[in-house]
Amino acid sequence: MNPHQPILIAVGGDSGAGKTTLVSGLYQLFGSERITSISLDDYHKLDRAARKEARVTALNPVANDLELMADHVRRLRRGETIRKPTYDHATGTFGPAETVAPREIVLIRGLFPLFTAALRAAFDVRIWLDPQEELKWSWKVRRDCAQRGYSVPEVIRQLMDRRDDQLAYIAPQRADADLIVRFEAPPGYFLPGTSIDHDDAHLDARIDIHERLPRLDLDDIVAAGSDGMRPAIRFSERGEGPSADRRFATLEIDGTLAPSEARELEERVWAHMETHRHLRPERIGAFLDGTTARHSDPLALTQLIVAYQVVRAGIERGSPLATRRAVPARLVEAGAGKG
Repeated sequence: MNPHQPILIAVGGDSGAGKTTLVSGLYQLFGSERITSISLDDYHKLDRAARKEARVTALNPVANDLELMADHVRRLRRGETIRKPTYDHATGTFGPAETVAPREIVLIRGLFPLFTAALRAAFDVRIWLDPQEELKWSWKVRRDCAQRGYSVPEVIRQLMDRRDDQLAYIAPQRADADLIVRFEAPPGYFLPGTSIDHDDAHLDARIDIHERLPRLDLDDIVAAGSDGMRPAIRFSERGEGPSADRRFATLEIDGTLAPSEARELEERVWAHMETHRHLRPERIGAFLDGTTARHSDPLALTQLIVAYQVVRAGIERGSPLATRRAVPARLVEAGAGKG
C-alpha cells in the first residue's frame, strides 16, 4: 500500500462500551505490523486531579483537546508522523509524549472520534459501539476495578456523575456512524441478587450497516423472518429517523447460535474476501473474563464483518493487503477487556 494513503477507521463509544475488545480482533486478522492504534484518551486536556478540581468529567469536550485531535487525525491520513500526548489511566496523569507513524491501517478509538465534522470527514469507516446500557455498566465496573484501581462504589459514582455528559456529548455521535454494533444480554442476565461475573460468551449481537458501505450478500444463510422457530441469524433492511433518509441493513446474531451456524456465516463472509484469505487467523472472538481469555462466536462474527469493511475500504484506497506475516495469537494490549 502507498504509505501516504492509510486506511482510517474510527471506533467510538462510551467508556466501557467494548472498543478495545473489538479492536483486538482486527489485530488478530491484520497483524500488529499493519496497524497503528491511538486512544483518544491521550488527548485529555486535564488530568484526573484537574478534572476533579474543575468539576468536569472526561466526557465533556472542554476536558479534551479536540483541535489537536483533529489535526493529528488529518496528518495521519496524509501519511505523516505525529508527536502525540499520552495519558496513564492507572495514575490519572499524563506521561511523556510519543512519536507515532501511520501504518497501513490507523485505528482511532475513543469517546470523541465523530464529534466534529473535521474528524468525521477523515475516516473511511466510522464504527460506533452501542451496547445495552446495563451491560456496558457491568463491563465498566469489571474493567475499572480490575485494571484501573477503582473500587466498585467509585465506578458507580463516576457513572452517575458522567451520565449527563454521556447523553449530551457522547451518545449523539452514534447518528454519524455508518456501522453500529450493539451487544445485548439474554433474559435473566441481570436478575437481582446475581453476581456481575456473568457469561459474556453468548451475548446477542446486532450490527447496523449503512448503505454507503458495501453490502454483504448473506441471503442464502440468513432469514428476514420466518414462521415457526426464530432463526439464530437474521438479516433485514430498515430505515432510521423520522424521514428514513439513512438506510441500514441490520444483521442480528443470537448468542445461542450453534457453532455450526457461526462457522457457516464465517465462511460466507470469507467468500466475500476470497483474495484476502491469507489474512485468516486460527481464531478471533477472544475477550478477557477477568484475567481468563475466552471465546465468543457473536463477537468473532462482529469482528470479521468489521474486518470485511476495512478490506473493502483498503481496496478503494488501493491497498491489496496482499501479505501477512505471522503474529502471536494474543489480545491487543495487556488490558484488552471491554474497553
